[in-house]
Amino acid sequence: GEGEGDRVPLVYSIARIKLLWLVPILMILWTNSHGGFLAGYCVFLAYLGLRSLELVLRQGWGATGLLKRFAMFAAVGGLATFINPYGLDFHLWLFDDLRVPRPEITEWRSPNLLEAQNMPFVLLACTWLATLVISKRPKDFTQLVILGLILWQSLVHLRHIAFFAIALGFWLPPHLDSLLQRFRISKEGESPADALSPMFLRVSWVGLAAAWLSCGVQLFFQCREIKVEQGSYPVSAIRYIAGEKLEGKLFCTFNWAQYALAALGPHQPGEKGLLVHVDGRCRTSYSQQMLDEHFDFVMGNVGPEMRYRGPVNKFNPTIALQRGNPDLALISRLQSPSVNVMQGQGTAWVLLYQDELAQVWGRATRYADSTSPDFIPPARRQISDAKQGGFAIWPAIPTGHEPEAHPKNSLAISQSNPK
Repeated sequence: GEGEGDRVPLVYSIARIKLLWLVPILMILWTNSHGGFLAGYCVFLAYLGLRSLELVLRQGWGATGLLKRFAMFAAVGGLATFINPYGLDFHLWLFDDLRVPRPEITEWRSPNLLEAQNMPFVLLACTWLATLVISKRPKDFTQLVILGLILWQSLVHLRHIAFFAIALGFWLPPHLDSLLQRFRISKEGESPADALSPMFLRVSWVGLAAAWLSCGVQLFFQCREIKVEQGSYPVSAIRYIAGEKLEGKLFCTFNWAQYALAALGPHQPGEKGLLVHVDGRCRTSYSQQMLDEHFDFVMGNVGPEMRYRGPVNKFNPTIALQRGNPDLALISRLQSPSVNVMQGQGTAWVLLYQDELAQVWGRATRYADSTSPDFIPPARRQISDAKQGGFAIWPAIPTGHEPEAHPKNSLAISQSNPK
């Protein structure tokens, strides 16, 4: 509705109400692209429910027609989410997946409001709260409640900050304009830009156009040449594994597993390649027992604020090296629990590769036994603390391991990479 006096009248546009038929189409697309559709549908239900409450309080039985229409939109939007390859099974799996905490995934943790990267969120939240006190514009009850709910979720989970920013983009500007008027930065009925000189406005438009052009050029080159930073990803270790033609079962630290699978895993049924223990698909593909074994090894015995453990699984940092009998382990030297576990294995495992970032360990019976066909003599083992700088061109897959051997997928190292 439009503001009038100190109260927001309920004025509904038939044309805008009809646009709500686009929501079921959005829900179909969203459901088939990301599990975040559930949060979006909850916001949609909250919006319709709060508008319905406003109607009942103000119009009583006279609101029956609109209430039925809102209920129909809610039902059709929900039914649209069942149009996916798995039907109801997808929702049952999602419910089962979401009821378990996942603090081991960073975006499911609460934001640290003192970190620089979260300052934009803090500024947005403070600006909105300031408008609640200072803005003279009438406040919309539904908007306030929904923004409060999304802010609460944003303080609980990093991933919901985007929802908060999007909602503010639609609902904050009128109140921000009122805030500027209270501080005499702009006047009633005019935008803040009206107080600026024509010359300043022209210069501003030129500067804005230059900024857009600069961002466009940077985006073009970033998409044309995506960088895989060698200081964060085990590009050199992957190249070593590929060069030695190592095969079998690979225990790989969680952050790198999907990269290792893409670079070294089989691309077609029956092909040779490395199989990983657990990767970023998490509970989509792996049991809670496997996840507990993996994070016991990688993260150690940390508390529930850092990772979730199944209620029946006891801490055992070495069981992942026993169950399934992995042949290789690719670990990060920055994750000391896994490094300590491997160093405590005695002669059962042998260090095949090491640089500043990563280590590759092999089972001794296969790679340290001179009678084994897979034996790697000490001369072919690369043990160093070599710095890992520069970058590889995405997807940083070693030559000969690309799907269909596509030349554009080969591992190209930048000239800035130190030898």
